[in-house]
Amino acid sequence: MSDYIQYAIDAISLGGLYALSAVAIALIFGVMRMVNFAQGDFITCAGYAILLFGVHSTWLIIPVALAGAVLVALLVERAAFRPVRNASMPTLLIASFAASAVIQNLIILIAGSTPRSVGILESVSASFVTIGGVRIAVLDIVTTVTTLSLLGLLTVCLYKTSLGLQLRAAAENFTVARMVGVRANRIIAAAFAITGVLAGSAAGLLLAKTGALSPTLGLQLTLVGFVATIIGGMGNLFGAAAGAYLIAIITVALQTALPVQIRGYRDAFVYGIIVLFLVLWPDGIFGARGTVERV
Repeated sequence: MSDYIQYAIDAISLGGLYALSAVAIALIFGVMRMVNFAQGDFITCAGYAILLFGVHSTWLIIPVALAGAVLVALLVERAAFRPVRNASMPTLLIASFAASAVIQNLIILIAGSTPRSVGILESVSASFVTIGGVRIAVLDIVTTVTTLSLLGLLTVCLYKTSLGLQLRAAAENFTVARMVGVRANRIIAAAFAITGVLAGSAAGLLLAKTGALSPTLGLQLTLVGFVATIIGGMGNLFGAAAGAYLIAIITVALQTALPVQIRGYRDAFVYGIIVLFLVLWPDGIFGARGTVERV
């Protein structure tokens, strides 16, 4: 019984990391109808900001990660996406790939391509608590609490603030929203800033878990986040989070169930199951509504 509880904890913790990326991608899609593949690079930039400014002080890790990711997100929105905002979806998609490629190559040019070892929150990552006979990593608890807190704060922002009302109006019908006074530049910049906060949080948690930093740090989270938004229903934030946790559950279950000899092919089985799921439910769990829904 304790083994199943441990598997559930692992899935919830992993799903939290996936959800931070998935919700960010779903938010930008809901507002701009664009898949932001540069989201993973926001995570990477936050990681390098931690390497440069945050490793010497635990108190600086969070503000440095958030500031780095938000700054890069706002710069990308202003330089790459705002000029082509009214372009077709393929053009926006190309702009997204281009922004990602530029950021990755700039990181390689400045910091090199060699992976770095970054030790942050080592006392947390090495600590465990025992509850009911189950040994739980403190970092898993921190990841879960952080993710749920951020998703809760985002829900409050969307449904209890003027900014949230404008974000939901823009996601529903941007043209009409602008006609009634919603400022496009302000709302889209705010959406990118929110994704920066999610990226910075993911970077800190991911580095604490792995201790490894490279120019492709956020690539896997972006891929999983994109798939999770499709599973949940494009533009549906709750669906994106649900899809992220579903992928985590499948991943942990297969890691446990597969024979040792073929565990190296786990991801192939994971995405095979996802393909089968999408064949049966092509619109996702909650349907592709294209609007910002409750987290």
